[in-house]
Order: sequence, then structure tokens, then C-alpha cells
Amino acid sequence: MRQVADSTKEAINQSEGFGAALLSQKLGIDTATKNGAALRQSLVDIVDATTDAAASGADMTERNRQNQEALAQLARQYGLTGEQIRAAADKLGLDDVEVTVALKGAPEAVQQLAAISAKWNDMPTQKTMTIDSSAVTKETQGLLERLGATVERIPNTNQVKITADDADARAKILMVTQNIAVLNALRANRRSTSTRLCSICEIVRPGERLKGWIVPLCRRLLG
Repeated sequence: MRQVADSTKEAINQSEGFGAALLSQKLGIDTATKNGAALRQSLVDIVDATTDAAASGADMTERNRQNQEALAQLARQYGLTGEQIRAAADKLGLDDVEVTVALKGAPEAVQQLAAISAKWNDMPTQKTMTIDSSAVTKETQGLLERLGATVERIPNTNQVKITADDADARAKILMVTQNIAVLNALRANRRSTSTRLCSICEIVRPGERLKGWIVPLCRRLLG
């Protein structure tokens, strides 16, 4: 994070990438330019620092405050809005880590989220689901909204309608079942090696490092 703070003090050459030209709808940041590559690295550093903080049980209120300051500084430096820089950071995993922190302190919400994920896995192409309101506490609703879904409590009924129009939101919800299955397996067979952690990440998403909420939780279980 100190490197990020130092880098934001430096003026950049706008001819090497600036403003909306730095954005990529798929990847968050387009690294084809020098400034794009530098900005992406700064965002990755923020995500990694947040992941490490979550894994070590640090004060996440302070970490989130530092993140907001760093993102605001990067937005000013690279000619982006606060929403644009935050969206790019989320594509690189920042929102996933923050959901992790919420999950740690909400075991009932985790169970409800897992049940919703399991049900959605039976109909993965559907964009909406209606379930009993008792199966969605306020904490669970908050987690679903953090994952990109909308939750509507249907008036005069005991039903809740969950909508995930965005493909990324549906993918995150569908992954919950697999992530929790991996965590349960880890609890039953703990091995405190970095190799074991890497193998778990490969199970969840083969061929790439997973920046989702499984990583900090794996570290806490295996460390």
C-alpha cells in the first residue's frame, strides 16, 4: 500500500494513457499502455493488501478507509471517476475480498447463501428465483446485493424474489456452493502448506490464481 501511496504522488504522462482510454470492459483496466499497466498494478497491490489483511484478522474498517483514499487518489491521477476506479478494482477482486469479511461474521447468512446457490445451480440459466422470506435474513440480503443480485420482498406474501440479471452476479452466486464445499473439506483435513493452498485454488478455478473469498478463508484455515 505504501508503494501505491508513493505512486499517486507522481505526475503521469497523459499521452501514455489517460481517462476512459485506460478502461477495459472485460478486464477492468487495459494494460496496452504504460499508464494502464501501472494503474492495474496499483489496483492489484490494493487487492492483495486487503486479502492479506482479511486473512490475518486485521482491522478491516481501517483497511477499507485506506482503500477508499488510495482509490480516490488513483482516480484523480489517471483521470477517472470514483465509480470507474472502483468498478475496475472490483473486477480485479476487491469486492470479493470485502464479501469475505462479511461472510466471516455471518455463519447463518453463509448457510442461507449456500442454500440459494445450490438451488440456483439446478437452474443456472434462470435470472430470477422466488423463495420463502425466512430463508433470506437481512445479512443474507446484503451479501446477495454485494454479489450483484437484487432482492425484492413481495408485498403481502412471505416470498422474496432474487434477481441476477448480470452474468457475473449469477456466476458468483453459483460459485458459492463449490467454495463452501472446499472449505468444509479443508476443515475436515487441515494441511498447513502453501502447496495445499495452491491446490485448493486450482480446484476452484483451474489454471489461474483465484482472488475470490476462498483465498483468505483458506489461509485462515491452513495457516
